[in-house]
Parts: sequence; C-alpha cells; structure tokens
Amino acid sequence: LGTRYSVLFTVVMFSSLIRCPVCRERASSSLGCCQACADELFQVVIREDLIVLGVYSGRLERAVRAFKFHGTTRLSKLFGEQLAKAVKKSSWQIDALCPVPLHWTRRLERGYNQSALLGKHIAKQTALPYAPYLRRVKRTQQQAKLGKLERLSNVEDAFVSKPCKGTILLIDDVITSGATTRACVRALLGAGANEVKVAAIARAK
Repeated sequence: LGTRYSVLFTVVMFSSLIRCPVCRERASSSLGCCQACADELFQVVIREDLIVLGVYSGRLERAVRAFKFHGTTRLSKLFGEQLAKAVKKSSWQIDALCPVPLHWTRRLERGYNQSALLGKHIAKQTALPYAPYLRRVKRTQQQAKLGKLERLSNVEDAFVSKPCKGTILLIDDVITSGATTRACVRALLGAGANEVKVAAIARAK
C-alpha cells in the first residue's frame, strides 16, 4: 500500500511540474493544460450538421497543435469531453461515430491518430458505438500546407469505407477548407450511410 501511494504521489508531483502547453507559463493540470487556459479555450458552435469547439486561432490553435504535433495526447480527454457534451446537447440521432483516419505511414510516424483518441473519449462519454469505418488508402500531403485547389485534389479518392448505415458522426481535429471532411463524407455515404454529421475541435476562420 505504501509503494502504491508513493508512486501516485510521484505521478501527481510530476504532472504538476509539466508546463501548460497553451500558455507555457503555469503548471499543467489533469485537464492537459492549466485551468485558466481550459476556462478560455472553447466557444462551442452547434449547427444542423456540424459541431466545433471554437475558431482555430489563439489559445485553441496552440492547444490543438500541442495535441496534434507535439505528443500532448492528454489533451484528448478535455477535447473529447467537451465534444461529447456538445453532441449530447444537440438533437442529433447518431448510430455510430467514426474518426478521420491517418495513412498508416503517418500513424507510424506520429505514434497515434488524434481523431481516433477523440472518438474513443466521445464514445465513452456518449455510449455511442465507436466504428472506424474509414481507411486512408493514399498518403496525402498535410492540408494546412496547400492551397484551396491543391487540397481538393490532394484528398481525392484518398478514403474508402467499410459498409455502414444510419447516421454517422465523423470526428476530426481541425476543419480548414473542408476538403478532407467532404472526401470522408462521400466515402461514408457511398458505403451506405444515410447521413453524416461532423464534430471537430476547431474550424478555420
């Protein structure tokens, strides 16, 4: 028992020494960032077929970049819980949720799929089936580095889907031009889905 408490104390102390990835001033918390930043991250928007937690700028952009590119996977819980609350608040009738997939080579490089981490948290909070129907069959360039027309051609025929049905909730991290989202929606509808809703952490201005 003493060893267990010692390990727990060490973990808590180590966590308290981790700097907040958003402000880089205060100590991080169990939320994945400091409480002050967490309180100011989100401006949730719920539309007919889209949920976003805010605009991809400022604190939220820094938080997403830390989560997506710098291995701060502990933020997935905070993002996932906020998205789950928004899904519950909407009037959507969802049959399953599906994350936007990474190509296997990028998944290997990064070590995780950020959308999959979000999806698993949301599934746990909402009791919705987690169903990774989509597969990325073409390694694409990062959309953020491309122009609008290049983004469209970059993700053309990049996704295939397993057979599915009903209303699918597509989980993504950031919606920029919407090209990736549309490509995933086309694949899901082509595989049998009746409707696709989208939930993401952020949307570009």
